[in-house]
Amino acid sequence: MPQLTADQIAAIRTNAENIADANRKKVVLLALDLEGNDQVTWQGGGNLENFLSNSKSNRTPKNGVYISLVCWLWPIYVAWRCKVAKKEHLNKYRMTQQAAIGTANLLHQPGVMTFGGRDESAMGAAAFYQAAISSPGLGVPGDIVFYYRSGYEQPCHIAIQVSTTQVSSLWTVPRDANGIDFMWPQVVASTDLATEIRLGLGGGGTVDTRHRQPPWA
Repeated sequence: MPQLTADQIAAIRTNAENIADANRKKVVLLALDLEGNDQVTWQGGGNLENFLSNSKSNRTPKNGVYISLVCWLWPIYVAWRCKVAKKEHLNKYRMTQQAAIGTANLLHQPGVMTFGGRDESAMGAAAFYQAAISSPGLGVPGDIVFYYRSGYEQPCHIAIQVSTTQVSSLWTVPRDANGIDFMWPQVVASTDLATEIRLGLGGGGTVDTRHRQPPWA
C-alpha cells in the first residue's frame, strides 16, 4: 500500500495543475497518475530498452508486459512517456552512459570495453541529469532530486519532485505498512525517503538532498 492516500494524491494533483511550465506540468501530472501502477516496477539495473522495447506506439506498456526500471530511469521514462523527453534526450542519455561505463572499464580493466555495470550506469545517469552541479535541498515541481549518502560522490537514489515537499520515486522503500517492499511508483515525503535511505545504512551517516532542473526543461 502506498504512503499517501488517494485524497492526498488528488490534492497534490490539483496544485500541479497550476504549474506554469508546460513540460514540467506534464511530467508531474503523469508521475502522479502512475502512482501505484503495477505495470511499472523497480528492478536493480537496466537501460532505455527496458521501456522502449516494451511500450506501444502510444508509449503505454504493451499488453501483459511489465516496464521494469531502476530508479535513475524513472525520470526519463516519465518524461518520454508524456512526450516531453525527445530523441535528442535519449541519445544524450546513451552517450553519457557509454562515456561513464567506458571510463570505469578503462580504469579498472584496461583494454576491456564491456557495458552493463550497475555502478557505472548510475554514474552515467548522474552525468545526464547533471547531478554534479545540483543545488542543496528541494527545488520546484518537475526538478530531478538526488539523494547523497555521506562519504559518496555519486547519488544513491534519483526521483522526481512533484510538490514543495514530495517526490515521485521508484524503489523498494518506503515499505508498506506490513514492512513489505513497495516496488511500484509512489509519492512520498522527501524527508521520509531520506530517512529510509539512512536507516538502510544501519542508521549511520547522513543523507543529503539536492535538486537540478531536468534536461528537458
